Amino acid sequence: MRHCGRGGRPDHTIGNVSILLMFHRQGKCALLVDDYSEMEIVSKDPVCIDDSFPFFSLLNISGIAEGITVEGAKYPLRDAEVQCAYQYCISNEALPGRQAKAPVGKGELLLVRGRRDNF
Repeated sequence: MRHCGRGGRPDHTIGNVSILLMFHRQGKCALLVDDYSEMEIVSKDPVCIDDSFPFFSLLNISGIAEGITVEGAKYPLRDAEVQCAYQYCISNEALPGRQAKAPVGKGELLLVRGRRDNF
């Protein structure tokens, strides 16, 4: 079993998520990966969620994110705002046979993708 940056210590996981944010702000791509999920920071460039990790959550971890649109998912959004204090983009799912897309107009979100059998 791979734990990578998501072993049994929540403080380490949160610390590693902050490193994802740092890399994203430097223009670098980074993922936290384990046997069950992947995490990455998303912003203005649309991200696609497909059948390999169909379940996903978009979490705000820094300030306010605006202009969030989610298409091709069970719970679509159009031009939404998500604040750290109120997270409502949790536990969505790509529609069967489709790719969900999720661009963010302003701000950054943590995308957590989960496998069908373990999320």
